[in-house]
Amino acid sequence: MGEGFLARDVTFENTAGASGHQAVALRVGSDLSAFYRFVFQLCDILARRPNPKQGNMVTAQGRTDPQQNTGIVIQGCKIAATTDLEPVKANFKTYLGRPWKNYSRTVIMQSFISDVIDPKGWSPWEGDFALNTLYYREYRNRGPGADTSKRVKWKGWGVMWTAFDAMPFSVGIFINGWYWLPFTGFPFWLLL
Repeated sequence: MGEGFLARDVTFENTAGASGHQAVALRVGSDLSAFYRFVFQLCDILARRPNPKQGNMVTAQGRTDPQQNTGIVIQGCKIAATTDLEPVKANFKTYLGRPWKNYSRTVIMQSFISDVIDPKGWSPWEGDFALNTLYYREYRNRGPGADTSKRVKWKGWGVMWTAFDAMPFSVGIFINGWYWLPFTGFPFWLLL
């Protein structure tokens, strides 16, 4: 939780298993934190096989105020299934995310999305909670799960069509990477 936390060549793994309640593998609440070979830029995000009647959410972001400069940005990553989920993925729905708080904000961009992701892409949490206030965007993704034609039709979801729209979510701008990331020694993309 301290400012400037850096992690390199570390694995954060949720070992609670599918039978327990929601368990967090890593929670970061500090400013100026970076993760190399883990960050949501150039990483693999793998959905695992849940218990019967369960599913997977890749993200659940918790912004509580529309003015907060927080959110989840997944850029240049691969979203796929683990080997235990792959043969039975049709039996378990996996989504890019769901709202956790009223102004949940998540952007998936320039990533490979496998067919493990349900064509709807995103899941509600409870009824219509936050569906009009969340901010979910997708930009220039590829792969069989990246087709947005069957995505949810919520007011808060959309496709960013231009680099101009996506640029505010680049590392250089969204987390002011220009300012502090060069000092970490971690490789990164500042822009798109």
